[in-house]
Amino acid sequence: MTIDDANQDEKPLDPAAERLRRKLVRLLVFSMGFLILSVMTVFGVIIYRTMGAPAPQPARTGDPIAIALPAGAEIVYTAIDEGRILLTVRQASGISLFSVSEANGEILAEYRIEPVPTDPNE
Repeated sequence: MTIDDANQDEKPLDPAAERLRRKLVRLLVFSMGFLILSVMTVFGVIIYRTMGAPAPQPARTGDPIAIALPAGAEIVYTAIDEGRILLTVRQASGISLFSVSEANGEILAEYRIEPVPTDPNE
């Protein structure tokens, strides 16, 4: 008995069973397609995250920027944030804070810290 003989011996399905079989085949095709799409999405996210962001490049290249501070000033502390540099400078007259543009070295603001005079009557 060959495969063709076995297929000829099968009786055709009744219409209700055929409709059910078609629904199950459609469900199988839809489920497999959704599964393949989901797996591809997961692999895509994994590849995207392992590639990572490109290494940050320096903001500028070339000659260093000169910042004009008063003569005799001593830098005590520096902080950088959002394109600005904050310099804490000790001078003969006291301590000052300079807000400097990181792009061109221009002094944006100067804040002098001066002692508050105390009232001798207290």
